[in-house]
Amino acid sequence: MTGMMALVTAAAFGQPFSAGVAGGVPGVGALNSASPYFRAVTRPYVVGPVGELRLPRGFAIEAGALWRRLGYDFSYDLPSVSGTSIRGTGSASASMWEFPVLAKYRRPLEKMTPFLVLGPSFNRVTDMRLEGQLCSKGPFEANYRCGAMAVEDGWPELRHRGAIGITVGGGIESRCFPLRIAPGVRYTHWGERNFGTRGADVSTRLNQVTFLIEVQLW
Repeated sequence: MTGMMALVTAAAFGQPFSAGVAGGVPGVGALNSASPYFRAVTRPYVVGPVGELRLPRGFAIEAGALWRRLGYDFSYDLPSVSGTSIRGTGSASASMWEFPVLAKYRRPLEKMTPFLVLGPSFNRVTDMRLEGQLCSKGPFEANYRCGAMAVEDGWPELRHRGAIGITVGGGIESRCFPLRIAPGVRYTHWGERNFGTRGADVSTRLNQVTFLIEVQLW
């Protein structure tokens, strides 16, 4: 048994390994806003390192660490029942890391190599910050009284710092020695929302699409 395990381990580590970078754009924003006082903002890029362990018969295991920046702006002017008016403006920002661990299958053709990917993805939200200004005015006051507000390492809408999802996708791979270039598209369904709930002012989209281009050393 020990000899068999050693043989399997040696075979696995003997397979070709490649590494590189991936970059792309989200098809939809990571956040959704259901309130006119909030505007979800997702930066139009995704980037990070990727690596791949190639296995026999066209199979491979691919892993990566993809980074994106997201946030929201808010602005509201609300009169209360008691006659006190409240104004607030500001913005929130955060980083989201995604860690896909995918099984890949290639089908080499004459001039191109289509591929499919499927597997779990894990995410982690970091670097959260909310800052802005909050103003209030009583029913007998002429001017607003304002003060700065700031929240470090958290948003009011935070529910889960990490979530698990399932990713499926595909693309076409080509070689330009010593590089391997692979544009493709991925769909991820997250099992939990990092922020908010369905219909909340700000919430995470459970279904996300990303267009990626991978460039790896062959």
